[in-house]
Amino acid sequence: MISFLVMRVLTCSKRMRPRIPCCAVLIVAVLVGGAVQTSYGQQIGRIPGVYDVVTRPDSASYRTFSTGDYQLIYPADARNEAEQMAQILRDSTATTHDIVGQAEPRRPMPIVLNGYNDRANGFVRPLPFKQEIEIPSTRTPSLTARYASWFEAVGPHELTHALQAEYRGGFGVGRVIDWFAPDVTRALNLSAPRGWVEGAAVYRESQNGSGAGRLRLPAALMPYRAAMGSDDPWKMAHALHPPRYTQPFDRHYLGGGQVFQHLVEHADNPDEPYAFFHRALAWNYRFPLLGYGAAIWYGTKTPISRLSDEFIAAEQDREAERVAALGTLTQATPVTASRRGLNHRRPLWTHPDTLVAYRSGYRTVPGVYRVHVPSGRAERVAAHARTADAHLHLSPDSQAVWMSRLRPARTVPTQSIADAETINLHTGTRTSQSERARLFAPAPTSEEAFWAAQVDGPVHRLVRWPAGSKAEAEPIATVELSPRTRIQQVATHPTTNQTVALLNHAGDHALHTVTYDAEARRIDIEPLFRFEDAAIYDVSWGPEGDRLAISADPTGVPNVFVLELDTETAHRVTNEPYGALEPALDPAGQRLAYVRYAYQRHDLVTVPVAPTEWTQWSGGFWNDDAPAHPPEHAASVKAEPSAIDDDIARADDQPYRARRHMRPRMVYPTAPFDLDELESPPPGTQLGLGIGMGVAGADPLQRWAYRAKMYYQAGDVWGEARLQTGRWWGQPSLSAYRRPYTTTVSVRQENPTAVVPRQAGVEERGVELAFWQPYTLRSNVHRSLVQVQWRSEFRQTRLFADFIEEQPLRSRVTLRPQLLYAYRLQQNTRDLIPRTGWVVSASPFVDAWTDGITAGRALNLGSSVYLPWLGRFNTGLRVGIQTLSQNRSAIFDLDTFVPRGYSDVALPQGTYARFDLDVVQPIAYPDRGSTLLGVMAHAFYVYGTAQTLRDVHSEVPALSSATVGLGARLRLGYNLPVDVRVGASYRFRDDEWRGTFR
Repeated sequence: MISFLVMRVLTCSKRMRPRIPCCAVLIVAVLVGGAVQTSYGQQIGRIPGVYDVVTRPDSASYRTFSTGDYQLIYPADARNEAEQMAQILRDSTATTHDIVGQAEPRRPMPIVLNGYNDRANGFVRPLPFKQEIEIPSTRTPSLTARYASWFEAVGPHELTHALQAEYRGGFGVGRVIDWFAPDVTRALNLSAPRGWVEGAAVYRESQNGSGAGRLRLPAALMPYRAAMGSDDPWKMAHALHPPRYTQPFDRHYLGGGQVFQHLVEHADNPDEPYAFFHRALAWNYRFPLLGYGAAIWYGTKTPISRLSDEFIAAEQDREAERVAALGTLTQATPVTASRRGLNHRRPLWTHPDTLVAYRSGYRTVPGVYRVHVPSGRAERVAAHARTADAHLHLSPDSQAVWMSRLRPARTVPTQSIADAETINLHTGTRTSQSERARLFAPAPTSEEAFWAAQVDGPVHRLVRWPAGSKAEAEPIATVELSPRTRIQQVATHPTTNQTVALLNHAGDHALHTVTYDAEARRIDIEPLFRFEDAAIYDVSWGPEGDRLAISADPTGVPNVFVLELDTETAHRVTNEPYGALEPALDPAGQRLAYVRYAYQRHDLVTVPVAPTEWTQWSGGFWNDDAPAHPPEHAASVKAEPSAIDDDIARADDQPYRARRHMRPRMVYPTAPFDLDELESPPPGTQLGLGIGMGVAGADPLQRWAYRAKMYYQAGDVWGEARLQTGRWWGQPSLSAYRRPYTTTVSVRQENPTAVVPRQAGVEERGVELAFWQPYTLRSNVHRSLVQVQWRSEFRQTRLFADFIEEQPLRSRVTLRPQLLYAYRLQQNTRDLIPRTGWVVSASPFVDAWTDGITAGRALNLGSSVYLPWLGRFNTGLRVGIQTLSQNRSAIFDLDTFVPRGYSDVALPQGTYARFDLDVVQPIAYPDRGSTLLGVMAHAFYVYGTAQTLRDVHSEVPALSSATVGLGARLRLGYNLPVDVRVGASYRFRDDEWRGTFR
């Protein structure tokens, strides 16, 4: 979002020299490869070139060792984790190769582990090629509930992507490119519909055992089942494309995995169930520029439209049979009106008729809301971000809620740390309860302390933490759990101080009682309840402390159960078709609230507490600490981890040195050409077509990146080089160049005497130092930041042409800083521009020194305010002012400064002010497209703009226009986002209409 604001608010200084800088290979690498780089999570950062750098914390020190096909790059204190990941990848290789086919790493594959971020992401990136996996195990249970560990969930998934990137099959375009730029080939191999890429990986992750993976876990299946059971089922164009404005936002994971599984189950030859995938990979490797729809058609031997129809029919029939077999469904009472996109999570009773819950939606500001149950009226207490597990816990006095939040680092965009916070339910005031302590799921006790899960890499600790603590705080008491045990939730009773913890041990879920011995400062954990084979998702206390309400999936669907502690009996309370989660018993013990999943929403509902109507469940075990190992799991995810192979354990490690990885990763031809020469320029110098070579590269940690090219054009040799590092503040870069371009000059003729235009060449050479640094001031629903950019350049230029004498080089030193300040930007899910916020920008241009050339001076200032007045309709309103002062024309590119419809107007030196009013109104969110053509339509909207530009000194007549038009947010080629606007501008000065396109 901020990059979008920068593009809209700031204007960039550039010399208008349209050129084709290099061949189609590089274009494909930037447009396609640069976009295909994520799987579990998104990497944040700029991409200034083919290879970019990444800022990591100064404290991140790395070591590396190689074993077999893999090179592990890991934090210096995480050797054990690196060995575990190496072993998991080795154990996963055979099965993954069966799915992917002809894919062999061409050299040891870089596997980067990092432990400084609590988001628990993983991704494969082709430019430069690597896997990067975050060590902390903090993922939501809907993904990892039945896995033995986070590594065993993410490792096979990312390996599937990596081997798909490494695929090579037959001679074709991919093989030719592979000779020069293997990273580009990897990018092309992944340039498929995102759901096709993720679907194969989700299918692979679901082969680790019964109940593991998003094709098996009932909580993960809820959105898919609800979609296929609705009157608007997912088609392949839904399932294979990532949505931008429609829930669930991981649709391409869930739907893509189901499409892949459907194709496997309906394979022509059961002995070769993955042949369709291999054929599609081979086709795309040979003919990548024909689009991946043709590859899917070739691979499945079925037209896309028929394939989609067969998929929908089979899945709808399966879903109808499943729902019919459930029997009588629970008739719950909705608390609030149900509508798509509206979500309620973790309801908590503060009064017999009042709930607080976390609420978000397509047009709802996310945060903690108070809900009046009889009327369904909701009132926002505080806008607040949450972690993926959505944990909320009520304070003992019911005056505040406790939750954790990921706080981004100030200057490291890739780092977020979890901390505990409280929100006062009367004032909405937020109070930090820890500082960079890596705490999740806080639960307060009746004393001045709280329980929480503390994450230290893959290890979870149960800690008792002092409330209101600062950065230097230490836990009051702590107990480290076994390496394969994760804390999902801690729940304390508000009056009795009883505490239970929901633990996940290697995929087995169980409730445990937690007691604290204050004198010995010791925490004791004892088993309480577990099912024979089911995931438990959450737990809450009844008002008297004799009941626990949980949601679990022993029936194959998450449903609500109530545990009677006195009699040690379990009762099933609900029978929902897709899922019942996060139950809460009211203070009077009369009603039970819970979250019911339905298509594109989480509904808040209630049912009466009627124990006589509950069904007693006999499949539970009380006070039994023996882990469940059903026979079908014995050799799967519940088995003990493989012993580390000797060659992995004995592999010598060494400090990571970026210079050892700086060989060129891309060698490409470049063919620069000045497009102005196609537009009948004046006679004179023609540069013609250049020819040359370029190189580019980066190390796997992306501490350093470089690119350089040299080419022959217009009878001379030219070149450019750039080096950038992420090791220092601002990602500084140093560039040197010598390049040509053309310009039009006036030449006086001797006979007859006249002045005629001629085209002359310009030699330009120089050195540039640049840096760019964001600084996060606030990031909690509303976002505030400062973004600083600096460019300083020593540049020399001179004319050359056969009709003029050799010219001397003329020098100048130019400073081009840019500053952007954004205050409290906030944007709901379906807002196309920010709903609230203020953005101020400044872009000076100063020739600080020249050797006789007229020095350029310019200043561009901008200010935009976003208004929430029509936010309930997702309408975007912006008012803004932008000023420009320049001592000569063409210092800045003014295409975005002059009012729309006046692109043909040039502004001379002077001072100008432009006033704007923008209105953007969405009209449709299809969030679907064509798999065959590779076009995805996310949103269509209408827009209107009124602009007027005034010369402060009144030397240039006022320029005013009003524009109306249609816009579309699209994704082209599966991965390239595009915002297209077509409109008509009325020019008041000329009383005429002009077409506009952007």
